[in-house]
Amino acid sequence: MLTFDQNIEGIYRDSFPVCWKAIKFGAEGGYTARATLKNQIAFGKPQVDGGVIVGASVYIFVGPGQQTTLTKDSSNAYHFSTPVAAELPGMKNGCPEPEDVAVGLADSNSGAPPVPVLYFSGVAPQAVLNPQFNLTLRAYITENYREGEIIRGQVSSPVIWEYNLVRLRESTTWALTYDPATGQYRLTQE
Repeated sequence: MLTFDQNIEGIYRDSFPVCWKAIKFGAEGGYTARATLKNQIAFGKPQVDGGVIVGASVYIFVGPGQQTTLTKDSSNAYHFSTPVAAELPGMKNGCPEPEDVAVGLADSNSGAPPVPVLYFSGVAPQAVLNPQFNLTLRAYITENYREGEIIRGQVSSPVIWEYNLVRLRESTTWALTYDPATGQYRLTQE
């Protein structure tokens, strides 16, 4: 499982990491998997089914230093305003009630909706959500999560790898290996 769960303020209280990638490998043999992302942040009004974010009723991409406002019209449809430059970048909850919001990254497929990586429950009315998003990706060996699943508590298996993606070249290859003598997994750059 790959997720962004490092140094999140209020983690497991009102902000939750989301399983970004859940990749299954067989017990033996060679396998490959591809994980691609773009470094562009989006906010979305998540649709959640059984603890898994299955989509967003509305979303918007924002640039650095920009803010958007979430509103709800008289027919209960949600909208995000056009992002504008702001002293406090992020997303303002312009709705009269607390709202759940997801933060996502652009998918590698142009025009596709963002892939959720953080979930915030009950963002207060008029509050500005300014997630200090950390592009440190972590890998865990676990079968307990599905892609898009909201991680409600600390992952029980240890982190086998973490890497700040800002330092990553545009294209890299990593190898996941298992040492039967130690029972340890390793993820190494090739």
